[in-house]
Amino acid sequence: MVVSFYPKETIDFITNEKDRFLNPVGSIIKEGMAIIYDVIVEGKDKDGASSAIEGIMKIMAIEDVKPSTATSFGYFLKRILIERCTPYVKDSKFLDELHALNNRIDEITLMAFDFYMGCREQINQIRIKELMSGRAADTHNFLNFKVNR
Repeated sequence: MVVSFYPKETIDFITNEKDRFLNPVGSIIKEGMAIIYDVIVEGKDKDGASSAIEGIMKIMAIEDVKPSTATSFGYFLKRILIERCTPYVKDSKFLDELHALNNRIDEITLMAFDFYMGCREQINQIRIKELMSGRAADTHNFLNFKVNR
């Protein structure tokens, strides 16, 4: 679900190629989601997932994925949680645990959004510096287009 925005062939490669050097994107996402899962399900400190979330969000930012798509894993986790846990909701103790899981998913998703936006900001700053320095491929045409408009 996390990589559902890619074409089918890419999804197959990301999910099936086990070599981390041939498939760094898949490796980062798989390892990162495992850490995120541990934080959410086992109630570990959410700061422990910080580097995992950052790695995944860097990929999403470089791919120029919309913020809603980049952080959609939180929605997917909640959907799975609701589907799997609905039969057990009758027990109030279980309901409390379900609320705690939902809160952790929300916290992780918000962290992911912050990381994503920070990465996009860095990318935009790099682009601006390239345009201003004249090193970008079409800087001259781009600047003329903006000025002449």
